[in-house]
Amino acid sequence: MTSRPASMLLPALVMALYPFGLEAQQMAAIEPDSIAVQFLDRLSQRDFQHAFESMSDQMKAALPEAKLEEVWQTLQSQAGSYQHRDQVHSESSGAYRVVLIGATFEKSPLNVKVSIDAQGRVAGLFFLPVAQPAASVAPPAGVSEREVKVGGSGWPLGGTLTLPAGVQRAPLVILVHGSGPHDRNETIGPNMPFRDLAHGLAERGVAVLRYDKRTFVYPERMATEGVKTMTVEDEVIADALAAADSARHWAGVDPGRIYILGHSLGGYLVPRMLGRDSHVAGGIILAGSTRHLEDILLEQLDYLASQQGGGDKGDAAQREMLRNQAFKIKSLTDKDRDLPGFLVGAPASYWLDLRKYDPVQMAAAQSAPLLILQGNRDYQVTAADFSGWQRLSSRGKVTLHEYPELNHLFIGGTGPSTPAEYQREGHVDGRVIADIAEWITRPAAPRP
Repeated sequence: MTSRPASMLLPALVMALYPFGLEAQQMAAIEPDSIAVQFLDRLSQRDFQHAFESMSDQMKAALPEAKLEEVWQTLQSQAGSYQHRDQVHSESSGAYRVVLIGATFEKSPLNVKVSIDAQGRVAGLFFLPVAQPAASVAPPAGVSEREVKVGGSGWPLGGTLTLPAGVQRAPLVILVHGSGPHDRNETIGPNMPFRDLAHGLAERGVAVLRYDKRTFVYPERMATEGVKTMTVEDEVIADALAAADSARHWAGVDPGRIYILGHSLGGYLVPRMLGRDSHVAGGIILAGSTRHLEDILLEQLDYLASQQGGGDKGDAAQREMLRNQAFKIKSLTDKDRDLPGFLVGAPASYWLDLRKYDPVQMAAAQSAPLLILQGNRDYQVTAADFSGWQRLSSRGKVTLHEYPELNHLFIGGTGPSTPAEYQREGHVDGRVIADIAEWITRPAAPRP
């Protein structure tokens, strides 16, 4: 993934909001760059009234003034307080001028993408992760890598298959990301935990597939196609299962030993994915939550406030806004499925889909082997979640490991973990990689 906000449990759509789509018109002699910059400046100054007045009628209908303020507050709760804008670049896109503004936030740089119509009105708004250069780190000696294509129907995604040396039919681990727009390495600042896992596991005889997430490759399309009905099926599950199906036909992969490894949101969804594909040999859960995501969001906000001494009035207002949204999520009913707008960055359909999902209960009814790993310095998925997974210990075929000094990325450190820690370079702890490899390569009976 690219460098992005540290709250990795929030849904993907918070980073891609409200597409443009008016009828084609001749672009008038306007100054779209200035209009877009002024719009961002008004948001940063909390002048939502004038920002709203500069929007097209269609945008106003999709994003009322109160919602515009809510979007900005939600964004800052994830990316941190707005610092300044940087370079501005624009280009034509049909009847629109698309202006890309580099923006620095406290925790993460973002690209603010503003579309301007022929009348000089703001017709589209997206907050996108900043693309990072492709990693140039070569795989370890003897380990090979090749590019592959995976993804659900109509959503091709680029990926990297990492193969161990001297193994004709290796077991394969498919890496499934947390929430938000991730690249195949799950890049966060200078850290690339999925690349660490791929190289480390391949050195130990295990093949690894990592791929770019749908919300990373197609942010605008995700925000325009079926956004009102989006669920984790669209964000995560369909592509992971399609990857498993494709991998069964690849040279160098043992089709009977394909495992799904989910991190954060991906870990939370591992039981759901295993329930959909009986041919997957087992699941590996890294920092997977067992509680409702909106509850964990509030816990994260309170934790960060405690680390910052309570924060300023703006931080308190953002926490209160998100707290109100979390309460709204809990009050949703099926009749709200087509509710317009977003709650914590996702439509009502997303939250209603997860309402009855209990990962521990689903896993308890399954027979697939599970490996569950937790870092005890993780403030995003905590001991409260790990205790949920521990209830599976009597089920059989469940292995649990804790690592006292590791954070949410399974990188070591000391003291309370904070978002700033993700901006310091580190690597996935070797014990985590060794424990995963040992669990996969141990002699075991096949899944019933």
